[in-house]
Amino acid sequence: MPIISSSDQKNKTLEEFYKELTGEDSSVVDKNIATAMLSFIAMIDQTFIETTLYGLTSHYRLVIQKTDSWKDDWYVTVYSIGDGKFQFEYKMPEFISPWKYATVSGQANTIEEAGDYLIIAMTESEGWQDNKELEKLYRKLKRP
Repeated sequence: MPIISSSDQKNKTLEEFYKELTGEDSSVVDKNIATAMLSFIAMIDQTFIETTLYGLTSHYRLVIQKTDSWKDDWYVTVYSIGDGKFQFEYKMPEFISPWKYATVSGQANTIEEAGDYLIIAMTESEGWQDNKELEKLYRKLKRP
């Protein structure tokens, strides 16, 4: 299943939001950010065949959620500054969090690594518990 735009942002799909940043009047930086984020969205669509993910955009960042409501937990947030790298942040589960709303952050240096980091972030945030497709992807990733 593809990642789809949250119904709270009905005016554009995720792809339309980022494609708009590639217009003639856009800066080189905006175009690079948009290109990176469009490749990230395409990677999600190729990785998750059975799982529907919901996305929100916030200041060029992509917030990935399990549910279709901006009010629900923002488990994973991804953005690129247009350099081909992806910055990740995910919410720590409460039982291991040193304080309320603690997050883990990191950087993926390639789109392939970003796919791995997405699987890790979704798993470790515990936002998609009991998701068989994610469990299978995570096990495959963790094999030596």
